[in-house]
Amino acid sequence: MNAIPYLLMLILVAAFQALLRPFSSFFGISINLPMLLVLMVAWRKTELLTLWFACGVAIVASAGTPLTMGWQVLFTAAIAVAVFYGKGRLNADSLAAQLSVLFAGVFVHNACTLVIERADNLPYQLWRTAMGGAVYTLALVAVVFYLRDYILGLTRKQAASER
Repeated sequence: MNAIPYLLMLILVAAFQALLRPFSSFFGISINLPMLLVLMVAWRKTELLTLWFACGVAIVASAGTPLTMGWQVLFTAAIAVAVFYGKGRLNADSLAAQLSVLFAGVFVHNACTLVIERADNLPYQLWRTAMGGAVYTLALVAVVFYLRDYILGLTRKQAASER
């Protein structure tokens, strides 16, 4: 196992949480990059790697709020393991399945974060912050996946025509 990509993702999470999160959020709705990376690792890698990466990302992401760090590690690891075991029942190559799992995972993580932080008017906050953050994250991921498939699809078509 090569640890360098995972260390780089942890640095990306730390940089995003410290520098980019205030600029990428609006009306209290922000991209949940830490959970997005954890879910993508859970979708593609082994169970042990998923657990360790989820714990590491949760520790780095919740460094600003150390009182809730234990809960964040617990919920992040639980969601990651649920995705790891649930992916076997889905079509792993389907973009719709990947986006659905990412949306559900980010929404559950946002909802758990609101419960941990004891948000006032929880049903409204679930609708506004948890659902809004999940939709915002999903929109970003859909654009990135579309561009990835378009660019790689174009490369595959060109390589096939050259043969």
